[in-house]
Amino acid sequence: MTQMIHCFVAVALGLIHSLSFYQGAIPAWLHAPIQMLSFGALFYLVLSANSRSKAFITAYLFGISSFCSSLYWLYISMHVYGYMPSLLAALAVLLFSLYLALYYGLAALTSSWLMALFRQDNYTAEDINAGASTGRLASQAYSYWLTPLIWAAAITLAELARGYIFTGFPWNAIAYSYVDTVYSAWAPIGGMYSIVFVVSLSSALLTQIIYYRAYTLKLRSALQFIALFLISWGLSMIQWWQPHGDAISVRLIQSNTPMDQKFDPQRGLEHLYEQFLLAQLPASDPARPPAVTIFPETSIPVFQHQLDSQIWADIIGMSSKSNSTFLIGTPLYLPDGGDKFRVTNSVIAVDSFTELHEIFSGQGLSIYNKRHLVPFGEYVPFGFKWFVNLMQIPLGDFDAGLENQPLMAIEDQYFSPNICYEDLFGEELLNQLFAHADSAQGATILFNISNLAWFGNTIALGQHLQISRMRALETARPMIRATNTGSTAAIDADGKVHAILPTAQAGFLDVYVQGTQGLSYYAYVGNLPILIVSLLILGLSWFRRPGPVEASN
Repeated sequence: MTQMIHCFVAVALGLIHSLSFYQGAIPAWLHAPIQMLSFGALFYLVLSANSRSKAFITAYLFGISSFCSSLYWLYISMHVYGYMPSLLAALAVLLFSLYLALYYGLAALTSSWLMALFRQDNYTAEDINAGASTGRLASQAYSYWLTPLIWAAAITLAELARGYIFTGFPWNAIAYSYVDTVYSAWAPIGGMYSIVFVVSLSSALLTQIIYYRAYTLKLRSALQFIALFLISWGLSMIQWWQPHGDAISVRLIQSNTPMDQKFDPQRGLEHLYEQFLLAQLPASDPARPPAVTIFPETSIPVFQHQLDSQIWADIIGMSSKSNSTFLIGTPLYLPDGGDKFRVTNSVIAVDSFTELHEIFSGQGLSIYNKRHLVPFGEYVPFGFKWFVNLMQIPLGDFDAGLENQPLMAIEDQYFSPNICYEDLFGEELLNQLFAHADSAQGATILFNISNLAWFGNTIALGQHLQISRMRALETARPMIRATNTGSTAAIDADGKVHAILPTAQAGFLDVYVQGTQGLSYYAYVGNLPILIVSLLILGLSWFRRPGPVEASN
């Protein structure tokens, strides 16, 4: 295969791979096969590469085309709503994809380097094929069984690095294609990165069935693939949670406020009232009206003191009339000692007992302040003020919230909020599952409020739904979502969507949510075990590299 054809195939495979993240655009059952087969084909190209640089370039081009195709909606936020020039917005998406693809490229480079150590002194794939049939290689045949582990460990470390470095961007991690498969059973054990390891290992085993000619090696790879599948199926039989208290009635609001009107002084106020009027409509079940009503991120698009006190009084009155606690997404301007103030992207709880002075002072309220802020959208990274200035994004420089913030206790359930982008970081939600000083009980229900109208009615909405489903699997907690344009949904503790609103239209969703208790293994250990396992595999692969191969009699 010439270099040009090799590169072309890598780009084409990346485009195919991106389809595994087109949630809602193609059938859900296709996501996992597309991901595994395209990634297996990438591994074949890396195995076939005759140099480390070729392996790097192959995986790098694969990553660039995959990320450009699956994250195209970033262009919409920057150009359509941020008013950045179209050429510059397209260039920004490309440059971002060039950065994200580096992790795949480095994983391939590492894999190629380590696998080459097992092919020194003429110890090649052909030797393994011959040795497996004649017995010449015997116990020296490390390459056959260690090569898939090297690939799985390198890819897992690459995904971990992408999720942490520069605050992390683990959107469209490999694991999200497997939410509806038996491989999702690894989520409560080792989080989504354990899924990355298992499915990368599985795709490498499939590749070895094709790559090696010897029947014995093909059979061994097939049996190992089947064994991994059966183990995953067995793990899927485990239930990690138990019910906590009675199911609670919740209303989720989807306001569908257009981004070009949200921050307009007149139209924005009209849309604000419209979404609170949705909270007053008759309950789907009159016998069980909503005890909680959850509104999207920045439902109130200005700081609390910038909104007329009469409007706040009306909101309190609506909460009292409906006998429902309102959990509202709003920016806050909070005192921080002396003459200092902090600005936060927050959720506040409002009910019939809330006083106006509590809202304006930010004192005496149940509040959650967003901890993990979005670079460029919610805070300005050092040296990038010029880039942010090219976009007209309001409310773009917040202060981060603290860890272990108090939960929101309603009836006998304990609600733990996360705002938009925060649910990408499953390890950051784990602390809320445990009781701490401000709560005798850990979270029993997770909820996410988002405003993805920045990205239009695109696959970003379905991708974010998959992210929330993964968090439900990892934490063994229901995750409910109230969004501006979608996907507003109720997800149970097994990651299944049992109610959802159509995207890009205003409405409400009344659901009964069963809170849960009991902790997954992942809640205790986080990402540390899979990190250690991956590092050990790569480290031992180097230390255990074989010497020259000798033929046996």
